Amino acid sequence: MAVIETYTVRTRGYGLPDYAQPQPTGQVAVGPVYTSTDVGELAARLKSIDTFDRRGNIIFLDSFEDGILKWEPTGGAGGGIAWEGNHALHGGFCLKLYTNDLEGYSYQIAKRCAYPVLSKIGFEIATQHDHFLSRVHMNIILYDGVLQHFGSVHYDRVSDLCWYRNSGGVYVPLEGTVTTYDDVFNVMKLVIDFTKDEYVRFIINNTAFDMSGIAIQSFGSPVPPYLYMSFAITNNSDNVSTAYVDSAIITQNEPANPVE
Repeated sequence: MAVIETYTVRTRGYGLPDYAQPQPTGQVAVGPVYTSTDVGELAARLKSIDTFDRRGNIIFLDSFEDGILKWEPTGGAGGGIAWEGNHALHGGFCLKLYTNDLEGYSYQIAKRCAYPVLSKIGFEIATQHDHFLSRVHMNIILYDGVLQHFGSVHYDRVSDLCWYRNSGGVYVPLEGTVTTYDDVFNVMKLVIDFTKDEYVRFIINNTAFDMSGIAIQSFGSPVPPYLYMSFAITNNSDNVSTAYVDSAIITQNEPANPVE
């Protein structure tokens, strides 16, 4: 059968082209409706929580619909976590994370995963915070039995700056301010390349930072191999700060930049 027309499919990294259609993806009507472009979009339409940044292959995801026992809480006395049914980004439940009422105190949740095939690893989470919040912290740590490979970014709500932990363990600001909003869900994603011990990117809402080539910290730590993700909040005064956490996603095989 002769090919009537050919066209070039642009490679964008967000999904696969629909080769069943005779024209560029998304432009072909089928009766009164339009086609779904790929299986990722199909999953999203069936209420997947992986809708903010779909890059990478899923290792773990949690919508907190079946509880909060998958997460390990740690922090100052008086802080804690709870299963919350009045706030959620997806579904009907989320995790409530709160500090105590002493300024500068933090509380966190953490997830331990099996040691992965080394690649670019991503950690995404959505959080709705109050005005007593000072900072939020995202950490990805890989223990390989000899070294601890430590990548960390935190967002400072007062200055609207994001800071990353450099190879010397010192926090350095990323160039440019970002915007988050109280009492609505903000989404953050950190990606680290553990084949090179370098950051890849950090995304917070509509702002993406290209962190290619920035080394993470590595130091001796003879802990059995595993992957460790944590998310923490710190308060800004002698008040309890509360954040509602939802849609946690861990990925592997993340693509390289550029950030789009």
